[in-house]
Amino acid sequence: MERLRSFVRSNIPVYEASNGCVYPLDKNENLLIPRELIEGIIARAASKTDPRLYPQGEETELAEMLAEMLSVERDMVNITNGADEAIDLLLTLAGVLVKEPRVLTLKPSFPMYALRSLVRGYRVDYIPLREGDFGFDIDVAVDKASKSDLVFLCSPNNPTGNLVDKRLIRAVAESTKGLVVVDQAYIEFSDDKQEDLINSYENLAVVRTFSKAYGLAGLRLGYIVAGSDVSRAIRVIKLPFQINKFSLLVGIEALRAREEILRYVEEVKRLRKVLVSRLRGIDYLEPYDTQTNFVFVRPSLDMDLIDRTLRSRGMCVRLYRGLFREGDQYIRISVPREEVIDLLIKALEDMGS
Repeated sequence: MERLRSFVRSNIPVYEASNGCVYPLDKNENLLIPRELIEGIIARAASKTDPRLYPQGEETELAEMLAEMLSVERDMVNITNGADEAIDLLLTLAGVLVKEPRVLTLKPSFPMYALRSLVRGYRVDYIPLREGDFGFDIDVAVDKASKSDLVFLCSPNNPTGNLVDKRLIRAVAESTKGLVVVDQAYIEFSDDKQEDLINSYENLAVVRTFSKAYGLAGLRLGYIVAGSDVSRAIRVIKLPFQINKFSLLVGIEALRAREEILRYVEEVKRLRKVLVSRLRGIDYLEPYDTQTNFVFVRPSLDMDLIDRTLRSRGMCVRLYRGLFREGDQYIRISVPREEVIDLLIKALEDMGS
């Protein structure tokens, strides 16, 4: 129990979602997809769901549809309980293969790579991103990757919103005997889908999700695409029936409606440009170009003041401190509907006047 108490007092950050926001702009949910479209998909899935039964052929059917979409073999696809389980499965696999795995990730990036590694007692190292252009030194990355057992590269990266150059991903994959994971949770919003990376290296796995572009964050559905050896190993360590039958059926119906859903991805990309342009018109904000459904912004005003002001008007954004250096501050804003952009810009403009 003393070890347990020491662990819970160690100040490891806990992921907590904000509540009570009329306009949640902090979790990168895709709220541009009409609820009616999602409700239709859910209704069709519900009509086929018998909750008395464990999943049967639904997982296989969904994997086959994804494999066809990506032009890969069916046995390369593993369905997971969100992208988060995919990350955990790959970390578990690393622990099966190596006694004390060395994990490498970008900094800043999605914090769960490092956090889920640290709670397992793994060693974690980082590839530092440059402030401003969010690139990294390829020689440093290759050197560190050559000493690592598992490398996470988030592309597009969260929270910076930039694609990781494919040449850098290839250099990392070629430099290590370990596994390289490319987390493409936001790839549908990108101008380059980076699909040529899939099946290009036997030690490279791609993680994707239905949470973002497909608007199914609440149903927790993701998948891993990897070479046959990695995929077979993942199937060995997966818990049985980890994805519920209903979510699997919703995933199937969502892929059947994929063409219609992806029209709203194009709308996100249009409004992303609108949001960046309007944020650039506010003198205390510096927004960056993005390949995701959110915009990364550096404010020169106090970030807490911005947060309080937006919350008073029902809007929540994600705050970051010390990402690149002590004392820096950044805000991440999910791309909302156009009328919400108007409300957001009005609130931000009022602060600067």
